[in-house]
Amino acid sequence: MFYVLNGYPEQVYFNFSQRNNCIFAAILVHFQSKKRRVMIGIKKFLIVGFFIFTGFKPLEQQPKSLLSEYKLDGKPAKITQLSFELREISGLCLTSSGKLFCHHDELGEVFQLDSQTGKILKSFFVSYRGLFGREAVKADFEGIAYARNQFYLISSDGLLYEFSEGENQEYVPYKKYDTDLSRAFDIEGLCFDEKTNALLIACKESPGEYHKKDRVVFSFSLKTYRLNSQPRFRIPIKSVMALANADRFNPSGIEINPFSGTFFILASHGQLVLEISSQGELLNAQPLDKKLHAQPEGIAFLPDGSLLIANEGKKNGLLVTYPLQKK
Repeated sequence: MFYVLNGYPEQVYFNFSQRNNCIFAAILVHFQSKKRRVMIGIKKFLIVGFFIFTGFKPLEQQPKSLLSEYKLDGKPAKITQLSFELREISGLCLTSSGKLFCHHDELGEVFQLDSQTGKILKSFFVSYRGLFGREAVKADFEGIAYARNQFYLISSDGLLYEFSEGENQEYVPYKKYDTDLSRAFDIEGLCFDEKTNALLIACKESPGEYHKKDRVVFSFSLKTYRLNSQPRFRIPIKSVMALANADRFNPSGIEINPFSGTFFILASHGQLVLEISSQGELLNAQPLDKKLHAQPEGIAFLPDGSLLIANEGKKNGLLVTYPLQKK
C-alpha cells in the first residue's frame, strides 16, 4: 500500500504492510496536529507584533466619540435663565449622587442648582477666620470639581482649595494647596479623573517655547497632592481651530463624559467644544452658537448623558442643556 504526503519540496512515497497502517496513521495525525499548533503560534506572534510596531488598535479598543451625538449646531433641549446673582457663573460639577453645583468667579461661594429649572437650592461659603468672624475667600476662581466626598475650587493662579459641602449659608473651612502653576498659564478648568485619582487642570494659555503650539492639561494627584510637571494632554492649537473652523482656542472648562470616558474641553475664546481620548488623541471639535454662547465658562454632564454648558451674561447667567441623541 502506498501513502503520499504533500506539502514538502518533493512528494514522498512509503510502502507499508497492512499491519502497520494504523501505526503510520497515528504518526501522521500527530505530526499534522503539531504542525497546526506551530502555525497558529506563528500567526499569533505576527498579529501581536503588528499591533506593537504599528500602534494599531483593534476595533473594540478604539475610543468612541460622542460629541457629534449632541447636535450643538441644532436646537438645544433647554435654555434656562439663571438668577442675577449667577450672572458671573463660572465652573460646574456634579456630585456622585447627581447634585449640580456651580460657583462665582470672584468669591468663594458655591451654589447648588436644580438642573431642570436653574433655581438656587442653597449656597455656602469657602471661608477663613477673619477679625470679625468667618469671611468668604476672594480669588479669581475658574473651576470646580467633586472627588471622594470633597469639593475642589481652583484659582487662575494655581491655588487649589479643598473643602466639604456646607449647609445653606454656612461658612466652611478649607485646605489650600499650591499646584506650582504660575498665573501665566491662566487656569480655566478643573475635573476629577477617577481612573488616575487625579484632578485635571486645563490651562487657557501656554507660556514659554515648550508649550507654544499647544494648549495643555496638567494632572494633580490626590494621593500625593503634587502636580505632574509633564502635561497629561497636549492639544495642538492649529488642529483644533481647523477642525472647528475657529479663529482661536483657549479652554475654559473640562469634564469627562460618563458614557464614553472621553474628555470634553470647552473653549470660551473660540466658542467651541472638543473631545479627546484618555490618551490625548483629538477625536472631534465642533463650534458653538455664538449668540447663545457669548461666554461659555462651565461644562458638566447629567446622569442621563445630557451636556450642560454654563454661560456668563451681563444681566443673567445662562444654562444650556444638550441631550445625548440616542440611536
